Amino acid sequence: MLGQNFVFLLLITAAFAHKAYPVKPLHLTWQEWHMSEEHQIDTFDPLSFFMLHDIQGKGHWTAEDILYIYGLSLDSVIGDGSGMGEHDHEEKISPDFKKKVIEEVSVMLKADSDGTISKDKWLEFANNGGLLPDFGAGPGHHFDFETEYENHHWNKYHRDSDPDVRIKHKEDIVHELLHHQHEIEETHADHPEVREKLQNYLSPIKLDNVPSRYLF
Repeated sequence: MLGQNFVFLLLITAAFAHKAYPVKPLHLTWQEWHMSEEHQIDTFDPLSFFMLHDIQGKGHWTAEDILYIYGLSLDSVIGDGSGMGEHDHEEKISPDFKKKVIEEVSVMLKADSDGTISKDKWLEFANNGGLLPDFGAGPGHHFDFETEYENHHWNKYHRDSDPDVRIKHKEDIVHELLHHQHEIEETHADHPEVREKLQNYLSPIKLDNVPSRYLF
């Protein structure tokens, strides 16, 4: 068992060696953290959790649903998955890591021979105190970079009162810098002279040069 755990830790390290994912608050289970961060629901209800992640209303979870729960459906995750974070050149998600997450959860929830997990098995697991493991990949953001930014920030602060984003928050600036850096480096990967010209635009903001009244 010790050897298996060591190998698992190596897989996590290989998959997310350079990514800075948020750390789960100690007072929350992973599933509570996920519901709060991704669905803005501060309570955990096993049935609601199942239905939210039964993507096509099938009555069971598949391997794809497990990856969806953990925010691992895409082949890469920009920043921390929420529309924030940093572009660190290590955004690919290892297929081995995905496979390990599916296997761990499938065994834990006693998946059927075809790999599916029925609603009844999930409810039995959760209602008896079963907890989904934290694989170290954040709270499980489901969607792409832009959709997550809208979900976590734009909808709350700009959609109704400031659709043109005339009032910029720290999150808007971070998102734009991350978005443009990622976009430019992808588009001009073979043109280092372009990146050099844009380096000043993309350089980090020096907070020491910002008057204190503007800091928050």
